[in-house]
Amino acid sequence: MSAPESATRPSRITFFEDRAEVTRTAQLELTPGVTWVRLGGVTPLLDDRSLRACLLAGAARVHATRVERSLPDVPDALVQAVHDARAALEAAQRLCAREEDGLRQLGPLDHTWAAALQACPQGLDRDEVANGWTSAHEALGEAGRSALTRLADARGALLERRRAYHDAEDALALAAGSRDVRARVAVQLEAERAGPVTVELTYRTPCASWRPEHLARLRGTGSAARLELVTLACAWQATQEDDWAGVELRFSTARPGRAAHAPELTDDVLSLRPRQERRIVVEARDEEIRAAAVAGGRRTVDAMPGVDDGGQPLEWCAAGPASFPSDGQPLRVELERREVAADLEVVAVPELATSPHLRARGTLSGATPLLAGPVRLAREQSVVGRGRVDFVGVGEAFTLGFGPEQAVSVRREVERERRTVPVIGTQKLTRAVTVYLSNLGDQPHALEVKERTPVSELEQITVEVQAPGWSHDAETGFLTRRVELGPRGTETLSYRVHLSAGSKVDLGAFS
Repeated sequence: MSAPESATRPSRITFFEDRAEVTRTAQLELTPGVTWVRLGGVTPLLDDRSLRACLLAGAARVHATRVERSLPDVPDALVQAVHDARAALEAAQRLCAREEDGLRQLGPLDHTWAAALQACPQGLDRDEVANGWTSAHEALGEAGRSALTRLADARGALLERRRAYHDAEDALALAAGSRDVRARVAVQLEAERAGPVTVELTYRTPCASWRPEHLARLRGTGSAARLELVTLACAWQATQEDDWAGVELRFSTARPGRAAHAPELTDDVLSLRPRQERRIVVEARDEEIRAAAVAGGRRTVDAMPGVDDGGQPLEWCAAGPASFPSDGQPLRVELERREVAADLEVVAVPELATSPHLRARGTLSGATPLLAGPVRLAREQSVVGRGRVDFVGVGEAFTLGFGPEQAVSVRREVERERRTVPVIGTQKLTRAVTVYLSNLGDQPHALEVKERTPVSELEQITVEVQAPGWSHDAETGFLTRRVELGPRGTETLSYRVHLSAGSKVDLGAFS
């Protein structure tokens, strides 16, 4: 007979990105010698290889551990109900078979009566013969009607017994299929003397994970603007354990289930194509400009980090004990709150939007980085939207957008002119861009206007930008200009782009 099960209590939960590490404790009373104890409360999903047991208090040693899984027994009442229903069904089948046999036996008697009536001698008294044979025929008819009634009743009872038997089988199958697998941990302990001991179990289980989430709240205006950053852990678990009540919660970026492996080489295929006419076809493409850090901050690594934690596992602890239900619903726990100074600026990108956007720039302070994840954006007490923040290291500058600035309106117009130089066939393409800015409010606004111009990668194509008053980055093609708009003020900005190409260059992309 196995030892009774002892209860355990969860004390610490460490969440990883795809699993959780659970720590449980149990108070036991041991007798001298070697004994096996069974500890319950664990999930049947636990990873057997991660199971560890140790003693926190008491004079004993741990020799071995194992996980025991089992299915609960089906209730005896359901098994007996199926047995009784089967016996009643078999009895109804036998009764129905007997009634059918009795009805079948009346058929030959009826044929015998008809044959005997035809063989009756002609000289007998017709009245006496008729009365006798009539009474015999009526007796056969009454017996047939009684047999049909009994057969109908037997078939009705058989249908009811069959339905009751199927219902009993369904109830048994439902009870057997709904049984949850139970698990317990068996620990072999050797105690030097009788007394209490405290056993700690640690194991990892799937069906639990967490992701970082942030809240960025912009407070104040001008030079007094501050950016409040709140880091939250959004976690959930459906481990089939009872609710984790009053436990210490930890959230780690470590990846215990990921094994390192070398990259695999792929085939580098070379192919030939027929020689074509020497003609250059121009294609335009958008190129993403990547930067490892925002100007004004510093970064402790030269390249972008390969993982969201910057390559170094980090761990956060919740402020106090918490309760965590096992229903798969997300639970948010605050991990960290900090405040940094914010430099505000209004950025206009007329090519993409007709309203400029408010942007806050800050330098991260504190002891831990800002993990990549979704961020809710708020201005004072109003939520203005949602976004996403990339990994930000300590001391690194970052920017966040806080929605459009409705007081400023932007309008953009583009004029194109194309001509071909006679004889030599040189193509000339001119773009004239005009940006109109209007301040609809009573407060002044400082704007940063951004435009982009094409950058040539071919020597057969030359690009000339005429943008007086603009700051031009020839490598990326971006134009930047800062504008001060007074109350109800307006401003008109313009620039021109001249593109020249030879006669054998197809400028279809710039038509």
